[in-house]
Amino acid sequence: MQIKYSDVKPGQSFKYGELEFTKLNDTISIVDTIDRDISFCVFDNFDNNYEKSLIRYYINNRYCDLMCIDKAELQPINNLGDKLQLLSLEEYEKFKKHIKLVDYCYWLRSSRPNYRLGTFFVDGDCDLFTLSVDSALAIRPALIFNPDVIVEVEDV
Repeated sequence: MQIKYSDVKPGQSFKYGELEFTKLNDTISIVDTIDRDISFCVFDNFDNNYEKSLIRYYINNRYCDLMCIDKAELQPINNLGDKLQLLSLEEYEKFKKHIKLVDYCYWLRSSRPNYRLGTFFVDGDCDLFTLSVDSALAIRPALIFNPDVIVEVEDV
């Protein structure tokens, strides 16, 4: 059944194109579909500053095209004007009841305190760890669709 994004409830799964998402709150959703051919990448080569990271550049400049997401159908998700971003450690903790389990490890954007080469990631059991920024993990970007974008949900 097709509905507007604004009508999707927090915790509800939906499809946009060929991708699956879960809505985390009234606005933010997270990608559930991971294309292993394009989604494994390093956080950065030099430090754990998300604003200057390779991973931020990648998800905002290549990911939408590769995953067939129309950037025009997205709203900025942060004060930097990004259309996609990784969840922070705090957001992960807040929303994890709605985040689907996956069988791979994926990056969060929160850095490990007092360690410039480490940042947090979530493993397949939803446990949190830190890892060097030059290691390759999956990405699960969060985003905000425009309210009128049509998505598909299973009949309820």
